Formats: sequence, structure tokens, C-alpha cells
Amino acid sequence: MFGQLPLRPTVGFECTGAPGLLQQMVAGAPAGSRICVAGINGDPDTIEPAQAALKELDIRFSL
Repeated sequence: MFGQLPLRPTVGFECTGAPGLLQQMVAGAPAGSRICVAGINGDPDTIEPAQAALKELDIRFSL
């Protein structure tokens, strides 16, 4: 992030589909992290894409 923080390879897994949890992971993940989303939430959920972009997060969805 802006060339100041050392990037640590961090991977977080969201497997529950609980509402709001993905945004909590975006907020708490270190810069350069990957978030793997395997939990399915049947209802709409929101994240802050600007926060994820500034941290250069890699968010992947799978079944």
C-alpha cells in the first residue's frame, strides 16, 4: 500500500455466508491479502470496494 508497508502473504477464508462478514474481512485484512469466499449468503450483502482496492486485496468466489 503506497510502497510503505511490507506485504505479507495472507489468505483468509469466508466459509459461513454470514451477512456482513465479508466486509469485516476486507476491513481487517492486511494490504495485499487474498480473501477466498466459499460461503453462500442468500440475501444481498455489501462491501466497500474502495477499501478493498486501496489495500489491493484479491477477492475470489467459489463453490
